[in-house]
Amino acid sequence: MGFFIGNLYRQIVKLHQQQYHNCNDVPFLVYCGQGLSIVDFDKLRRNKGGLITFNNFLSTSKQRDIAFLFAESSSIMHGIIGIIFEICINPNMQAAAFANIAEISNFGNGEEILFSMNTAFRVGCINQAENREKIWEVRLILTDDNDPQLINLTKKMREETGGPNGWFRMA
Repeated sequence: MGFFIGNLYRQIVKLHQQQYHNCNDVPFLVYCGQGLSIVDFDKLRRNKGGLITFNNFLSTSKQRDIAFLFAESSSIMHGIIGIIFEICINPNMQAAAFANIAEISNFGNGEEILFSMNTAFRVGCINQAENREKIWEVRLILTDDNDPQLINLTKKMREETGGPNGWFRMA
């Protein structure tokens, strides 16, 4: 499993370098819809202004409607809040790798952007979606690798796990 994850990560990095090598790329938005338990949603709300990471590869779309469908389908379950993450990406920043995989994705025209594992985002505003009781919109901002809070967090994680990086430990 570690080999597959490491290989996927390297492919994302390679695509990222090919697609976003121009320093004049314009910031853009992508969306991710999913469900969170009420407990996890409360934790997220208390973390406004803080950092969040996803412990998997994060699949997003440039089309908000696709994310809305995922959030809406999750919100029908008892105890689950539908979340639409609106993610602001500045491709000119030094940050974790992400790549546009629309040409190789199974989801056709979703304009899919895939983020590498454990990409860090800063939690911005959190608002209830219009006319939707169980759907919330959460603004996330891709975090620069030089963010002081991220540097401290990474340092602590390395001390606790005893390795230089996650990919090394997974292999």
